[in-house]
Amino acid sequence: AAGDDGSTVTAFDASTFEVLDSWRLGGVVSSIGVSSDGSNVYAAVEDRLAVLDAASGSEVAAVPLPSAEPVVRVLPLAA
Repeated sequence: AAGDDGSTVTAFDASTFEVLDSWRLGGVVSSIGVSSDGSNVYAAVEDRLAVLDAASGSEVAAVPLPSAEPVVRVLPLAA
């Protein structure tokens, strides 16, 4: 889930809705997605797609986005 100011991603337990952690990304998040194996979180943050380690929230990679338009949806590729 994205936070109130739009720059925080919050991880929570889907069965209990307990907040597990929150990570600030230094820009407005327009969309988030999760890898099919649950190991990564993808966040569209203004000018980049940030790849986060789902366990730590560390940004492990970033891919520049070709447009300033907000990303509406982030989906993992099918295996």
